[in-house]
Amino acid sequence: MGPSVVTFVWIAVFGGSALYLDQTQGGGIADRVVSDPASGMFVFLEQFPLALPMSILTLAVLWIFFVAGSDAGTIVLGSLSTGGPPEPRRWIKLAWGLAMALIAGILLVAGGLGALQSASVLTGVPFAIIMVLMCVSFLKHLRAEARETARRESGESDLTVPRRTGTSPAGSQVFTAEELPPGHGRQANPGDPRREER
Repeated sequence: MGPSVVTFVWIAVFGGSALYLDQTQGGGIADRVVSDPASGMFVFLEQFPLALPMSILTLAVLWIFFVAGSDAGTIVLGSLSTGGPPEPRRWIKLAWGLAMALIAGILLVAGGLGALQSASVLTGVPFAIIMVLMCVSFLKHLRAEARETARRESGESDLTVPRRTGTSPAGSQVFTAEELPPGHGRQANPGDPRREER
């Protein structure tokens, strides 16, 4: 399953369950999410048994998610900033990781989660434009490749098969059975049936 499928399943299961609990049992999940969005998951888990172990497990999964995402981001940024090696040097990845952490920390201290979300949206707009241009370029490349393939196939179909003619070791012209000159048929020879007489 791809990331999109996992996201859809997560929203359907956890989001649907949270809405059902809030509407039927009055768990106060919606009010808590409005006041503090980050605590909505933990308020949801409090509606079930083993809330504390599940909250700890949730924190562990979130930590793995952020660490894996940051590691992938440092590899991409390090590769782009050093000419495209598949595995940048460790100190380059570390520098990019510290830079990302510093920027995120400054945004959180300055304006909280809202500032971080706004910065993510603002920085994502140029990348969205780049992605659209990449899609257009990829489509043009596919069309050009399709035209080139069609041209080659039509060119190969127009080629005619050359006649099979050649010379014998003695220098005389060799004919196939279909290309023998008129009056030069095969005649049986009692001594050697495979010999031809002209």
